[in-house]
Amino acid sequence: MSSTSALLVLLFQAERDWSFAQALKQDVTEEPRKRFHLIKRLRRAAAHARALEAVCAALGDRVTTRTMLNVQAYAHYLDGLVHLETQQWEAALDAMIRARALLTRLAATGTPQQAALCNARIEDVDPSIRYSAYNLGASWSGRCGVSTLTVCSTAFHPDHPLVRWCQDN
Repeated sequence: MSSTSALLVLLFQAERDWSFAQALKQDVTEEPRKRFHLIKRLRRAAAHARALEAVCAALGDRVTTRTMLNVQAYAHYLDGLVHLETQQWEAALDAMIRARALLTRLAATGTPQQAALCNARIEDVDPSIRYSAYNLGASWSGRCGVSTLTVCSTAFHPDHPLVRWCQDN
């Protein structure tokens, strides 16, 4: 199997598990047991994304920097979704902020079409960051005693609404 097809297989597996989890999310209110299946599928999707990241890293120079950053952002995003579903707010915030930082970097260096795609994904990530920060509350101090405001200030522009929200709370 070629390296390209290995990457595609892992990507398709991650996407399949993610999309199935999204379909299950619609049924969670009717059948609470489906929530466990949803979390299992999200964990599988995140595992496939991490495997994809490992394969890309092993390929080294045969994978572009842009592709590697995309894969890393995707892996962090799926990890963040898993942590959101399992209500692990600190881990979710960390993963989503990392995904957002990578997507911001990608948006700044790509073509206008690539920037539009990255900005659309950033719009998906921002509510998850706000939700995680809200659930952590003002008493949260992250790793090494870093406050939510400090984390948000390093990941976002000073005028970003999340930074202003952190300053107010």
